Amino acid sequence: RAPYATPTLVTRTFCTASPPSSFCTSPRRSALSFPVRTMSSAARPNLLHFDLTTAQIAERTDALIARSKDVLDTIAALPVGSRTFDNVIMAIALDEAYWETESSNLTFPSYVSTDKELRDASTESNKKLETFQIDAAMRVDVYEAVNEVNEKVARGEITLDADQTRLLSHIVRQMRRDGLHLSAEKREKVREIKTKIADMCIEFQKNLAEDNTEFLVTRDEL
Repeated sequence: RAPYATPTLVTRTFCTASPPSSFCTSPRRSALSFPVRTMSSAARPNLLHFDLTTAQIAERTDALIARSKDVLDTIAALPVGSRTFDNVIMAIALDEAYWETESSNLTFPSYVSTDKELRDASTESNKKLETFQIDAAMRVDVYEAVNEVNEKVARGEITLDADQTRLLSHIVRQMRRDGLHLSAEKREKVREIKTKIADMCIEFQKNLAEDNTEFLVTRDEL
């Protein structure tokens, strides 16, 4: 990994929306900002790759899901009292940042590729990722870890700067919007709604990408 050019900390915003689509919204969290180290453009690697094969898309989809699940499992397994901003909140934010770049590599071909097999593989990847995202967003054990950190901050046991406070508040807010503070019955209803919306979004986008309607006109009619 290339070394950082400077140790300066700045705020970078990672938008967790899906690849270009004005019709769908990701069930994961909205734009997150957190401190990251800057590095020169020469040292910064380009992590976007739109030349993957169908086999690579399938393999990297499973790897991405496994990686994110491991992060969330680790957070949930932290003993009560040992949860901090770094091992909970930053862990979530960094995982989401990695997720958004890698998922773009896997799902973008479904929008633009001229190869139908590649589009289908990418669409299938999108379905698997969306399913995992919904499950990940509904994990009560992760919410409990986040809530513990939030309560420690409220009691003054943890001191955060402005950027860290904003990040924490955004994550807590989104988890509550996901219904994680509600009863199990209501959480299941939220999950059903999210799943239905995700399925409809993917199907709509697939139909849009596969549409080959033509409108033939003469030069004079243009």
